[in-house]
Amino acid sequence: MDGRIKNVVLTAVSLLAIAAVIFWQFSDRQKKEMLLSDSLDLLGQKLLSLVHDESAKQDLQLMFNDFRDKAVEGLLGPKDVEQVAASILNMENAGDTLSQAQAASILPVLFHENIRKKRTLPSGPEEKKWRPGEKRELGQRLHTVLEFNERMLREFPPPRGHKRHPRKFHFQVEDGIVIHMDPELRKSIESESKQLRTQFEKMEELHMVKMQRQIEKEVQMEMEKLRAHLDSVAVELQKMDWGKFQPPEMPEIRIEIQMEDSARAQDKE
Repeated sequence: MDGRIKNVVLTAVSLLAIAAVIFWQFSDRQKKEMLLSDSLDLLGQKLLSLVHDESAKQDLQLMFNDFRDKAVEGLLGPKDVEQVAASILNMENAGDTLSQAQAASILPVLFHENIRKKRTLPSGPEEKKWRPGEKRELGQRLHTVLEFNERMLREFPPPRGHKRHPRKFHFQVEDGIVIHMDPELRKSIESESKQLRTQFEKMEELHMVKMQRQIEKEVQMEMEKLRAHLDSVAVELQKMDWGKFQPPEMPEIRIEIQMEDSARAQDKE
C-alpha cells in the first residue's frame, strides 16, 4: 500500500514538474514575442522626440503606429524594420532634430503613398515576410541594441553644449542590424562599465558587432548620406497634402437573424 502511495506521489510530482517546465517555456516564449512590439514602441517614442514641433506629432504618431502594427503582423520585411531602427538611433546619437516630413522619411517608402491618400495602410491579403521564429529573433536584436544604446548615452554622454559631435560607433543594417565601433571605445567600455561590457558581449554572441579603427570619418559620411536622403524624400512629402490620417473605410456589416417559422407566425399574430 505504501509503495502504491509513493508511486502516486512520485507520478504527481513528475507531472507538476513537467507542467512547470511547459508553463515556463510558454511564458518565456510570450516574453520574447513581446520584445518586438515593446522595442518598436520605444523606437516610436524616440522618433517623436526628434521632432520638436508638437503640432506635427499627432499624424506622425499615427503613421508610426501603422508601421508598428504591420511589422508585428509580419507584413513588413525584417530589413525594413531594422533600417528604421538604425536610422532613428543614429539620428538620436547625432543630436539631430527633424521636421515632420524628415521624420516620416525614415519609415519605409510604401507608407509615403498613404500620406497622399490621407489614410493608414489597410490590412490586406499580403504574404507575410517572416520565417518561423524570426519575429522573436528580431525582437531580441532590437531590444539588445536599444538597451545598449540607452546605457551608452548615459555613461558616455556628449560634451555639455555639444550635442552634435563625432561618435565612435553607429548602427548599420547588413545581414541584420549591427554596430560599428572604434576599438578604443571598446577598451573604455571594458574598463569603465561592467554592465556595458556584459551587454557588449551579448551583442558579440549575436554577431552584431564590427570593429573599425578611426571610425569618426565613416560616421560623419554615413550621417551626411542619411540626412541627404531624408531631405530628398521630405521635399517630395512636403508637396503632398498631409491632412489628417484616417483609417481605411470598413465595409458595412449586416447581421440577419434567421427565425423559426413558428416564431415568425407568432410575430404576425
